[in-house]
Amino acid sequence: MSTLKVNVLQDTSGNNLDRVGQIVTASTSSAVSTSAGSLVDSGLTANITPQFTSSKILILIDSPYHGIRSSGSTSTFNIRVLRDSTSVFAGGASESDYQCGIGGSISSNRMCGMISKMIVDSPSSTSQLTYKLQVQSGYNLTLNMQDNTTAHIALMEILQ
Repeated sequence: MSTLKVNVLQDTSGNNLDRVGQIVTASTSSAVSTSAGSLVDSGLTANITPQFTSSKILILIDSPYHGIRSSGSTSTFNIRVLRDSTSVFAGGASESDYQCGIGGSISSNRMCGMISKMIVDSPSSTSQLTYKLQVQSGYNLTLNMQDNTTAHIALMEILQ
């Protein structure tokens, strides 16, 4: 049996070929409910230890939610993804606000959906990293995460 060892794989143009170093997955079905108006942990978390400081981490999240509006017209909520205590995804209405179009004249005050995010992070670390999803309920909204369902997170180390 032979062993081939190389430092870098390149295509015919001299570009380095990236590859997946490892994949970590986690899930939770523990229900979390909030109406506090401040960021709270959703219960979705996973750890990964990159092999190289040059590695990128591809974060894939799918997390079901169920909202109940007490009054008002349109309700919103926000999300944030953390690497340890550092935000790797957060923003204003153009990025992290999930608009829930429940109109004032509509009799239903309930909504449900799925948070689906794909984020590329460059942590520059070979220490264990913890990624987690946080949520923040908006105006007159009780937000329920994993309400009789399961949320998933996948972390992929992309070697570069």
